[in-house]
Amino acid sequence: IVFNPDTATAAIGDTVEFHFYPKNHSVTQGDFDSPCGTGSLTNGFFSGYVPSASEEAPNVFQITIADTNPIWYYCSQGEHCASGMVGVINPPASGNSLAAYKAAAAGSTTVTTPAQVQGGSLV
Repeated sequence: IVFNPDTATAAIGDTVEFHFYPKNHSVTQGDFDSPCGTGSLTNGFFSGYVPSASEEAPNVFQITIADTNPIWYYCSQGEHCASGMVGVINPPASGNSLAAYKAAAAGSTTVTTPAQVQGGSLV
């Protein structure tokens, strides 16, 4: 279970689109220091759960990039995050890495799921 791709680079104003494949996934903005959780984020994005029985879901989740800071994200479904379903937009040139985020997520025993869709559009 992975995001493909799990790394992307986007400029200010770009729209990033997440597509969903079987069976039931989400994309949730996370905090590097709180793998599989939102940490101190109060306005991160969350797609809600997007189910699909056998092929790509008809809906996609879109976010607009506001700055070029790293944006860490994960799937909040069950153990998907701990199993490696994490990613980053605009990874830093040094320091925190996707490999480190994945490794920390693998040790996570809890997952944060926001209460509602936010920070983007399910279209």
